[in-house]
Parts: sequence; structure tokens; C-alpha cells
Amino acid sequence: MKFLKLIYFILMVLGNYTNNLQCSEIDFGYKSWQPLVHGDTIYIIAPSHGFPDEESFSTTISFLSEFLLSNFGIKVKYDNNAFNNKDLLCPEKAMTTQAAFLDIKAAFNDPEVKAIWAIRGGRLSLEMWSLLEAEARNFPSKPLLGFSDITSLHLFFNNLGFATIHSPVLAFFQESPTPLVNKLTSLKSTFDILMGKTPIVNYKGFIPCNKIAQESIGSIEGIILGGNLSSLHYYDSVYGAPYPPAIWMIETVDDYTRIDSILEALNRGRIFKNAQAIIFGNLHAKSFSDSDFSTVQQRCEFIIKRFAQKVNIPVFSVMVKDEDSTFSFGHGDRNHPFPLGTKATLRISPDSQETLLTISSS
Repeated sequence: MKFLKLIYFILMVLGNYTNNLQCSEIDFGYKSWQPLVHGDTIYIIAPSHGFPDEESFSTTISFLSEFLLSNFGIKVKYDNNAFNNKDLLCPEKAMTTQAAFLDIKAAFNDPEVKAIWAIRGGRLSLEMWSLLEAEARNFPSKPLLGFSDITSLHLFFNNLGFATIHSPVLAFFQESPTPLVNKLTSLKSTFDILMGKTPIVNYKGFIPCNKIAQESIGSIEGIILGGNLSSLHYYDSVYGAPYPPAIWMIETVDDYTRIDSILEALNRGRIFKNAQAIIFGNLHAKSFSDSDFSTVQQRCEFIIKRFAQKVNIPVFSVMVKDEDSTFSFGHGDRNHPFPLGTKATLRISPDSQETLLTISSS
């Protein structure tokens, strides 16, 4: 009997180990996509938050269909039934987790579809991980686009070797009194990457935030990974994969103390153990009633610098005011796109300390 119990225990351990391997064996010889051409189709998904009513959803879809076709020659496809499959326990969700999984599975397996784009973010796409584990690695290679909570899906697919694109969500055109939705400013550059017009993405204007960054002259190479801070934290707590040498791009919109706490947790976790560099984009920690943006910026800069002093990793920030020499990413008006899961090089000149980030696209 003891022997049988021992065999059972060993099988249980091996079973758990095998399950963990589904998302911790990394193949970063990344699977690139074919650039889109005029007449191709993108599939719109809503793995997180939906719209408050049918009218706002229909208005958004109608606008997107006309705008994308007239400006880029790209057609739009979606499953209207999926958007109507509400989750009674979480009304802000566009659909149930099961429906969202079936929708994204259909998008990847539809031969007509060449790219998959999230219409909104939220805080719920990570619920699909358990459903994607069994099938996602067999999906054909197609670019997934979005940001914020969609980082949960970026990390998942990057971990399987898929290249994706950190970009605005497709509800970009909506006006908002708060810096939560990107406007049209970053859409053209996103399509330039998606359609192969920008095979190499270059951005500059980074500020070194710690001594090791100030002294880093030459090139820093790694896989480009990252996105929303909370999603990175959730992913690391679930999978804690052996991450490759990576340049991490980080943005968020959250409470001041929570940003600080999450960075502390990530520093003590596994996600930055093999980090080659960390680049902070927009950290929007302001409350919606806070109108003193300069104070907000100062607090965010303080959070970044305090974190940077704790780590033995070059840390940079793009929180600068020179519009011509930098780029922004995250929850702001400008959310410049960049591929994820591909190779990147951060070059630092010895004379002016100017930094240039070069990222491979498809």
C-alpha cells in the first residue's frame, strides 16, 4: 500500500510539472506573421470589458469598419453573438470567459483573418489562460494587438513563441476626460508595422534612472517583453516562467501605493531575474479628480527612481517633455506601438548618452 501511495504521489508531481511546462517552456525563435495587404481582414475580439449598451457597440463597430476600410483598405470581422453572451457575475465583461476563448480560437483558425485586435482592455483577459493552455500553441501565427489588460494575452502568446504588437485598442477614437483611451495619434504607425511598412521599429529619447543605466555604453540586447504592470504581476505569480534575456517595457494606470507595491513584488519575484534592461513608459497614477498633472509626474518619477536604485538592472524612462525626441506608450493620448516577443537592441552612445531602441518586426 505504501508503495502504491508513493507511485501515486510521483504521478501527481509529474502531472503538475507537465501542466506547468505548457506555459513555461519558451521558444523565442519567435513565430512572425505575414504583413497585411489591402483587402485583408482583421478580427475584433473583446476578451475583457465590453460596452455599456448595444447602441454604443454598434456605433463603435460601424465607425471602425468604415474608418479602417477607407484609410487602410482593411476589412473588419467579428462574431456578434459572442458580444451578446454576457457574464451575469461580471456585467462589465463583453462575454463569458468560455465565449471569449471560443471567439479568439475562431479568430486564429479562420483562414480569412490575418490579424486579431482587441477592441477594449479591462482587467479580465487573464481568465482565459487555463482554457488557452491546451490549444494555443497549435494556433497559426497571426499578430495579436492591444494593450493594458491585453498584456495578459501578449505574455501568454509571447511565452509560446508568438510575436504580438503592443498597440492602442480599437476603441481609440472615443473621447474621454481621463487619459484612458488612446486617440488617432498612434494608429498609422501601428498599421505601418502591421502591414510591413516598418520592418524595423526605432525609438529614442530615454532617460537613465540609475547608475548602471548611466554607465551602460554600447548595446543591450534581448527579447522585447512587457506591457501593463498589473498583468506582469499576475502572470509572474501564476507561471513564473524562466524568462529569456529581455528588455522589459512597462506602463500602467493605477493608485500610487499600488504601483510601488507591485514593483516591489516583481523585484522580489522571478520576472526580472534575467532582465537586460527595463524601460518605463506612462505611469498614470493620477486619480480622476487630480488636476495637478505636474505633481502626478513628480510622484511617478519618484516611484521609478526609487525602484531603479534597488535593482542591478539598467532602468530607463521615457517620461520626458521633448515631443520630438521621445515616444510614449501606455494609457495616454500617444501610445506608440512596438512588437513584443521579438528581438530588440538598446544602443547607448558614449558621447551624448543618447539611447536608441531598435525592435525587429515581422
